[in-house]
Parts: sequence; C-alpha cells; structure tokens
Amino acid sequence: MGEFTVPLGKAEILKDGGDITVVSYGSTLRIVLEAAVELEKMGIHIEIIDPQTLYPFDIDNVCGTSLKRPANYWLSTKMYRERHQPILFKR
Repeated sequence: MGEFTVPLGKAEILKDGGDITVVSYGSTLRIVLEAAVELEKMGIHIEIIDPQTLYPFDIDNVCGTSLKRPANYWLSTKMYRERHQPILFKR
C-alpha cells in the first residue's frame, strides 16, 4: 500500500464558506460534510475544517486565521454517549 503521513498541527480546509465555520474531526466529519450539502440548498455556506490533530491544535495557521473572521463557529465532536454534540461559539 505505501506510506501515508499526516503533519501534526496542520489543519485542512475541506470546504470553503462564509456563513459558518465548522471544525470537525473523526466520525462526525462525515455527518458535517453531508449537512453542508443540505445547508447549501438553503443558501447557507459553511466552511469545514479538519484539524487533523487535536494536540498540537492548529491555532496559529488555518484554524487561527478562520477564528479571526466575523462568523459563527461550531466545534463538532463525538461524545462518549454516542451523541453528536456540536458546540457553538458566537462572536
């Protein structure tokens, strides 16, 4: 198969959008990508960021730059009770 490496602390923008920024990883990322399609139909354009790693977290580059923009931010994470628990940060 070959080697595959992920640089630590370097987030990836999976989808551009200006209304809401969603930071998602792991199993919830697929749910967020599917939701983006439905939101697009309603005229809501979301940016989706995959942080790749939580430690170190990419606060100085992609995530940090996105946080400086005037938008709403969601951190999408999977909690231990198997429930999708988004966290909203409003400016």
